[in-house]
Order: sequence, then C-alpha cells, then structure tokens
Amino acid sequence: MVVVMSPDATEEDVAAVVARVEAVGGEANVSKGLTRTIIGLVGDIESFHHLNLRTLRGVADVHRISDPYKLVSRQHHPERSTVWVGTGRQVPIGPETFTFVAGPCAVETPSQTLEAAQMAQAAGATLLRGGAFKPRTSPYAFQGLGVKGLEILAGVREATGMPVVTEVVDARDVTVVAEHADMLQVGTRNMANFGLLQAVGEAGKPVLLKRGMTATIEEWLMAAEYIARRGNLDVVLCERGIRTFEPATRNTLDISAVPVVQATSHLPVIVDPSHAAGRKDLVRGLSGLVRGRSTRTATLRPAGNRSGTEDAMSTCARCGAEHPVGSVGRFCTNCGAPRGAVAGPAHEPPPVHQAPPPQRYPLYAEEPAAPDPGPQPAPGGRHRRRGPLVWLGLGVAGLLLGVVALALLTGERVTDPSATPTGTSSADPDPVPAGDPEPLVDLATAEAPRSDAGSVDISTGEPTSYEAGNVLDGDPETAWRVGGDASGETLTFTFSEPVTLTSLGLVNGYAKTSVDGSGTEFDLYAGSRRVLAVQWVLDGEVVVDQTLDDGDREVQLVDTGAAEVTVVELRLVEVSAPGKGPAARDKTAISEVALNGYAS
Repeated sequence: MVVVMSPDATEEDVAAVVARVEAVGGEANVSKGLTRTIIGLVGDIESFHHLNLRTLRGVADVHRISDPYKLVSRQHHPERSTVWVGTGRQVPIGPETFTFVAGPCAVETPSQTLEAAQMAQAAGATLLRGGAFKPRTSPYAFQGLGVKGLEILAGVREATGMPVVTEVVDARDVTVVAEHADMLQVGTRNMANFGLLQAVGEAGKPVLLKRGMTATIEEWLMAAEYIARRGNLDVVLCERGIRTFEPATRNTLDISAVPVVQATSHLPVIVDPSHAAGRKDLVRGLSGLVRGRSTRTATLRPAGNRSGTEDAMSTCARCGAEHPVGSVGRFCTNCGAPRGAVAGPAHEPPPVHQAPPPQRYPLYAEEPAAPDPGPQPAPGGRHRRRGPLVWLGLGVAGLLLGVVALALLTGERVTDPSATPTGTSSADPDPVPAGDPEPLVDLATAEAPRSDAGSVDISTGEPTSYEAGNVLDGDPETAWRVGGDASGETLTFTFSEPVTLTSLGLVNGYAKTSVDGSGTEFDLYAGSRRVLAVQWVLDGEVVVDQTLDDGDREVQLVDTGAAEVTVVELRLVEVSAPGKGPAARDKTAISEVALNGYAS
C-alpha cells in the first residue's frame, strides 16, 4: 500500500501518517521526490484499511498496488518522472527530452579524458561518463585509477561544464565518489548488490542503474526499489543489453524492454548501444532504432589512444583488422602482431610449397637453438655390442626391482628409525577437525534489518516476539517474522571467533500450530509465506545457493565443505505466496537456522 502526499504536505503531516501506521505494527518508508512525498507501507494490509488514512491532513491519495515494487511503480505515480543531474548546469533525463551521455570507457590520463569530453560535447553530449572504478570479468584486466580517476573527472567537469556520471562498485566508496560525481552509476555486475543499492540510495545523488546482464525486467525494477526505499526517487534505468546465445554481438540489446518498463514504472529509461553491441560499426544503427524514445550513451576514444579496456572495439595497428568481440590474448588474430604495436609490415605466411621450420620447445622460449649434433648413423646401421659389465648391471637392477615389488605386495616397509619426516605427504591428516560436526548456533548472534512487532500467543495468552535471535534458540515454535514478501532481506549471523562450518540450513517457515479457546486449529506454517530459495554468503566471499522444499517443516541442510568463517549472511531470494484458511497471514517467517561444524 502506498500513501501519496499532496505537494503542500508538511513534515508534521507526514509524521502523523507514519505514527498511525506504526501504531498497528506496520512499517512506513518515506521517499521524498522533487515535488511530492510518497510513503510505502509494509505490513498487514487489512489492518491499514481501518486507519482511514485518506482523512488525514496532507494525504492526496492511497493506493493498494499489486506490483512488488511499490515506490517505482506507475500504478500510484501515473506521470513519468524527470531526473535532473548536476548543480548549476542541470541536465534533465525524462519524457519530452533527449539526453546524450558520452565519454571514455575508462579514465586513464587528464589529456585523454579532456579530449574525449570535448569530442562528446561537440557531438551534442550534455553529460560526461567515464570510469574511475572498473569492475572487470578478469581480475588481471585494468581495474581503473580509483580516486585519482575521480579527480581527473572533476577537473574535466570544471573545464567543460559537463556534469559527470561515473560508476561506484563498493558501498565503502559511495561517499568519496559522491563527492566528485554528479550522478552515481551502478553497473550490470552490481545490479543485485543489495548493500551497494542501499548505500547509493542514501548518498543524495541521482543514480543510473544498469540492467544486469541476465536480469529480468522485474528483477531490474526490484533493484531500483531498493534505492527508492532509502529515500532516493531520482533513479534512471539503463538498458545495456542482455546475455543470450547469440555470439555476433557482445550483448543483445533488448529494445522491447524500453516500452515495457515505461508502461510499468514512472522512472526514466536510457539505452546504451555501445556496450550492447561491443562493435563501433553497429552503434550508429542501434542508436537510430531508439532515437526519440530515450537517452543514449556512447563510448568515445580519441584517435591514436588505445584504451586498456577497449580492445574488443579497436583495430590492429599493423594490418587494420577488427579484433573479434570478446577475444582473449595479446596478439592480433589476423597477422599475429602484438596488440598496441606500432604500424609496420605484416608477417607474411610461408609459401604453400615451403616446409615449415621445425618446432622448438618451449614454443615461446628465447633460449638459443640447440647446437648441431653432427652426422648421425644411418638407420639400420650396425650397433656396438654391449659388454659383459652392462649385462651384469642390468641383472642387478632387475633383482632390486623384484625385491621392492615383493615388499610392496606383502605390506612390509623398510624404514630408518633415526630418520625425521619433513614436508607434507599425501598421508597427512585431513584439514577437517576430527570428530562429528556439532551445532554452533550457541556461538553466534543474529541480526535482521527489521522484524514484526510482538503479539500474543492465542493458545497460551503469553506474549511472543519475532526478533532474529529466535532462529537460534532451538525451538521451532518461535520464529523471526516480517510482514509481506521478504525477498531481498538479509539475516546476519556473527561468531565471536572463527569457526569451521560444514553445513547450513533452515526451517523455511513458521513451524507452529496453535489452537484457540474454541478449538480452532491455526497451522501457521501453511498460513504464512515460506522461503523457497536462499543464498548463504560466507565472510562476504563464498556464496552457497540453496533451494528449499515447500512443505518440509524440518531443517533442510546444504553442505559447505570445510569453510572457516566469522560472518554468515542469509539472503532470501524467493518466497511463496501467502497461504489460505484461518491461519492465512501475509507474513514471511523462519523458525530455525542450523549452523553446524567445529569450534576453534
């Protein structure tokens, strides 16, 4: 449910709505836009209907919406939004406007960045894009200049007057990037980085959110909802191509996503044809397909400058051949010249009739060729006869081999008692501690970003709580619970010192059955939402995916191997719909979490 405040609503009006919602155990998320404030309500929808929110001062309208993305949905915000970028020289992105964003893929030097910015500005660009932090698929590829790159972008902005759009890849860097940039970009590889999405939502700057390379439109909009929920409605969506089975282009530009999103969300949409195609000869054609419908972005490279991140879009300096999209290696696949080499004659292949020279090993070693061994005896020539000493030596060697083989077959081993073992052999103990794994929940503490307010048990009349610590108490009749679909929520379990985990698991619902005074039975597992898929993140690095059986009320475990960890995150990926019957509640719950392994 969403409450839309009128443009003249005061802070006191907003606070009154929040207080009334929280009084019935609901949660109110306030998001302030350029001219209007929206309050997203999370909790029991039926209880909100009795609050008469429309009668409160400052309330323009109240909507019950079905989309899971409440704040970015067009159901309660039919007019499409316009996002303004920059201070002093503001650039609009939205309906009835066409905005051209261009610049270098990676910031490398002040002169390269300034030249690219001037080229972009001359071509009609009003926003400068450039990467100071570059998340790459390969850890060995150029990762960007970091803060130095941000300083270069800020200097070029002063010289050209163009507001700067640049990517942030880590929540810890949001503050420093926001100090230098006018718009924060969340790249395709970080679209589902929920911690980063929340951090940029609190930065106070417009956000450019690129679509994940394998993300559905709903997942894309849910990522935007994370940003909006932190109070930032200045979000621009960027379609940059999705990964398909087609190898002719780097990605497949999903043009149909633009009208689909515009019909579903009020957020503005832009298109990035450069990263979608991965080939400069296709960028103009793709740009023509989206002209007049949205903003375009483009990658520019000054002539003579070879960016360390743009090999897939460049040509060989020696033979002029286009490098294949997605190619790997340091050499041109056409003439064999090193990429980035100065122009010169290409290596001519040997004539067809000429035999190739013999191979040398290792193939790319620079050692001198082996000396000529001189004339060799002709095949089939006469060999020198072996003497009696040679035959005697061969006989002794055969005898020793027989003794060793006999010792191995009988299991006997001859050892030197005075010898001291060194190094590590294959018989060394396994790194997993001895003994059976034990429950480690008593050594952990649990935290959750939100929990339902307490209530009263209908069977006993005793007060109940739904805090995160309930999942570690060993009692399946207690639970952590929140209102609505909790997909995207994260529970964090912290150990006081490192432990070795071997398995993890959970009871994926509220495994409790209560009976009221009239004898009516309430099956809370069947009535509430159940968790269907999760991700376990170990110390922020190792990710373990788990799919859960809907209907299994016992702990469902997944093996982790032997992993030494201090912090375990439980991310909810998919949740079922609410159940039916007398116990039906629009709540997501987890009764128990299992953390098994060995204490240090």
